[in-house]
Amino acid sequence: MTKSNRIYFLVALLLVFPACSSDLPEPSADFYAKQGWQQYQLGLYEEAQKNFELAQKLDQDSVDAAVGLGWIFFRQSEDPQTMEMAKGEFEKAVLLAKQDDNTDLLDDAHAGLAGVNLSLERYQEAIRYAELIVDPNYRFARGQPNFGSKELTLLLAICYFHISDYEKSVEKIQVLNPKFSWQLDDEPSKILKELERQ
Repeated sequence: MTKSNRIYFLVALLLVFPACSSDLPEPSADFYAKQGWQQYQLGLYEEAQKNFELAQKLDQDSVDAAVGLGWIFFRQSEDPQTMEMAKGEFEKAVLLAKQDDNTDLLDDAHAGLAGVNLSLERYQEAIRYAELIVDPNYRFARGQPNFGSKELTLLLAICYFHISDYEKSVEKIQVLNPKFSWQLDDEPSKILKELERQ
């Protein structure tokens, strides 16, 4: 290939590649949400938040983005303002998941609302949301590999303890530890010790 032919070839390549790259589709909300969950699982919460926000910017009705942001805010701190932000995202996710008939993400949003309300010491609300998850074998659909029915059962046991419904608290504890026993004339501190042990 002569020098002039090589120059024409390089010019032709430069003209073709920009045209090809402009034909590539823009990443979708689903793409950013998927990236967000992958980063969330790796503990890269800042990067995950950016991706969930991009997903929400592209699609305000993205259930994945709302659930993702809810869990990001929930994990950031126990500050009541941050918890309220998490609560807002989870409530949005509940509405969107119901519209989409997305039961997995609906359960994940309810689990998030149960956790937020426990953190805010709104125990009755936490119980209400946790009990909306009817699947006895519940597992978090996205990003929370260690969160499922066991953790929800413990959450309920803690909430019942805090509202002084010791019998229901013990009932939930016995799901986790069938050998645990408590009688009405026992001290509540026995329940608390078991909750701390769990």
